[in-house]
Amino acid sequence: MIKRALDFVNEKHKNQLRKGSSIPYVFHLTDTACYVAQLGCDEEMVVAALLHDSVEDADVTYEEIEILFGVRVSELVKDLSEEDKTMSWKERKLETINELKNNDCHDVKLISCADKLSNVKSILFDMNIIGDEIWDRFNAGYEDQKWYYTELVKCFHSLEGICIYNEFVAVVNKIFGE
Repeated sequence: MIKRALDFVNEKHKNQLRKGSSIPYVFHLTDTACYVAQLGCDEEMVVAALLHDSVEDADVTYEEIEILFGVRVSELVKDLSEEDKTMSWKERKLETINELKNNDCHDVKLISCADKLSNVKSILFDMNIIGDEIWDRFNAGYEDQKWYYTELVKCFHSLEGICIYNEFVAVVNKIFGE
């Protein structure tokens, strides 16, 4: 199933790049899935990590995911997706934070933490090259990003002691000076 999911995301995200770079977006998806796999999570979680942005960012439906990869994968992806891309950045991030705070599903929080760890590590890497220009790539600047990632640290607190949470906290602190 993982091989099928890799082929699927390679096809669906083939023309997408990471914000402000020439790096294929699929690298973020595989990075996220790799964290989940390294933690010894089951195949469905690894596949959900690979597909976590497919509904948001590619022409994919939850029904398609369910048919190809099963109900659990589809439900995990749904819980990991921003539903309304027409909302402002702040509204979408507030919704994400509220959903994570109210979601007791360990699997969702683990995949989301892996996703956000991949994002902040990418930010830190690029920040070391281009400095504060990094914030020009995003829909929100430094202060809003600081607020968002600081709130995510709180949302993921139940993962304390798990290596990806600890690394996420360390990278957030390095970027935002907490």
